Amino acid sequence: MPRRVQKYHDEGNIWESEEYRTKRHPSDGERPKAPLMLRVLTWAGVVLLCFVGGYIGTSWGIKFLNQQDLLTQKDVVTTQEEVKNFISTDNLDIKKLTVKLYYPKDGTITSENYELISGIKEQEILDTMEKLFSASKMFSKEVLVKHIFRNASTLYVNVAGPFIPMLSNAGQEQSSLFINGVVQTMKDNFPPISEVRFLVNGSVTSAGSPVDLTIAWGLP
Repeated sequence: MPRRVQKYHDEGNIWESEEYRTKRHPSDGERPKAPLMLRVLTWAGVVLLCFVGGYIGTSWGIKFLNQQDLLTQKDVVTTQEEVKNFISTDNLDIKKLTVKLYYPKDGTITSENYELISGIKEQEILDTMEKLFSASKMFSKEVLVKHIFRNASTLYVNVAGPFIPMLSNAGQEQSSLFINGVVQTMKDNFPPISEVRFLVNGSVTSAGSPVDLTIAWGLP
């Protein structure tokens, strides 16, 4: 360690005094801080590590509980077959709704009864519309009933997919029978509905259709 010599003059005498210079060492006081960016990256890494560890741990925990059948819900149906079995069980304390369907068959309108679980009116109508589309055998699975909504006695049905091309393939007579069957079904089962109006992908159009889809259809 270097030393500093100081000389003092006192009545002709020269006195020398030695002092040691001390260098400040990081261990003798406050340590220098790491750069801000390095600290930010370090904390971000810690947070990410905790997140990944928690996610993996939770996944393993849920998987283990599932293997032990601790999270299995016993009274929940998940497939169409389970729904049918659920509806057909006579000893269940649920309210069933019997709907009379009208749809075209062999050049005329036929009818059959269809059971569904009673609930929200809009959902009952939507389920019935899907059943009508399926029973008519005029449409592929690409044709979907996306939305339905009511305005007084008029039901609006928004259909997606190749609805108009398939009406065209069926012809004017078959298309008219189908729409009249829909109106009859709605009128008999869901009063006060007496008219049905079809929208195609949310728009009013009749381009390429063998029947007029720009009007509300009703029965005489």
